[in-house]
Amino acid sequence: MRQSYFMNLGFAVVLALYAGCTKNENPNTSVSASATQGDHYEKTQTPAGTPVFTIAWSPYTSWSALASAETFGYLDNRQGYQGEYERQNSVDIVFQRLDYVPSFGVYGAGTVDGLTITNTDAFAVAMERKKSSGDATVAVFPTSWSKGADKILVEDELKTWADLSGVPVKGAELSVTQYLFWRACQVNGVEAQYGSTYMFENLDPVVGSPQFAGKQDSSFRAFGGWSPETFTVLDRRNGDEDKGNDVIDLFNSSMIGEYEITDMLVMGQKALDREGGSGAVKALAAAMQAMTDRTNNPAQQAETYKAISPNFNDLDNGAIGRSMELTRMLGPKDAVTVFDGTQFRGNMPKVQEFSLVHKLVASVDDVPMAWGTKTDQPTALLRFDTSYVK
Repeated sequence: MRQSYFMNLGFAVVLALYAGCTKNENPNTSVSASATQGDHYEKTQTPAGTPVFTIAWSPYTSWSALASAETFGYLDNRQGYQGEYERQNSVDIVFQRLDYVPSFGVYGAGTVDGLTITNTDAFAVAMERKKSSGDATVAVFPTSWSKGADKILVEDELKTWADLSGVPVKGAELSVTQYLFWRACQVNGVEAQYGSTYMFENLDPVVGSPQFAGKQDSSFRAFGGWSPETFTVLDRRNGDEDKGNDVIDLFNSSMIGEYEITDMLVMGQKALDREGGSGAVKALAAAMQAMTDRTNNPAQQAETYKAISPNFNDLDNGAIGRSMELTRMLGPKDAVTVFDGTQFRGNMPKVQEFSLVHKLVASVDDVPMAWGTKTDQPTALLRFDTSYVK
């Protein structure tokens, strides 16, 4: 299991570890623009005094789609320029690309206004943001939910969860992959052995996926990750995700609850309270909905996937189509159904328990969770508030 110093130093240690071991990304990305299928792209300069809002994001199916909205003129990812929905809402949205776990650090430190994140990691970043800047965290809309995208991949001789006993699974520690592993132990009836015979070891999935795919270490027999890193393994080892002839998909997120692993956009409450805060959410929501609609429209899929590719590890259309099957896109129109629904509400106590068990938060009181507006829930530090997109 984890070394004891992770338990003692918690989230800050994980941030420092990942900052040192992940590749550097270009902090400002801009996809070349084109006008297609009636979408009109204009490189409009932002008027002086326009409120600026920064969003940290990392490559993943729905987040890469949102970052690619500028291809169709919905947003312009650079500071000083506006896309259609930024102009409509009088804001300037700036996207900052980072690998996933390092993105927690910039949001937790209060240096960006918003973050694309999975619900399973929300308690830890909310606590860090509160510590650094006294700010609360608000989930404003979901972007997707994982129906098989998060996976535990193993060598093909490990055919059952019982076979995994004594074999460490390597992946992003204290993040969504370890949450999946923890839940898998519960589902398979070995929760009491979690951390002893069923072990999880920290490894950056960006680094780990080519190692596992290339069989660089005979002791590395189980890997946990998400798209596109799991595709690196499956494509190289199996040639086709549907052929389990070398690596087995032993457990994945389709085997736990609906909306249990949900991707979303969170914003700091102080950013929402600033001039233009509501407009920033509306601009992002409109762009997210437009991109969700495009991915669901057969006539626009190919063009949309091609636009997403530069922001999603240059995957081809076939691979992006596979990722869309495993990661179900959601638009802000789904916010009420998902966030306020019984499945999601019922799942969040499990996420809260994971955060407590792994000492990401010391107690429930550290990060009070609630649903509703700031007026309704003024003391909540992690709030699910659909009022911004209604």
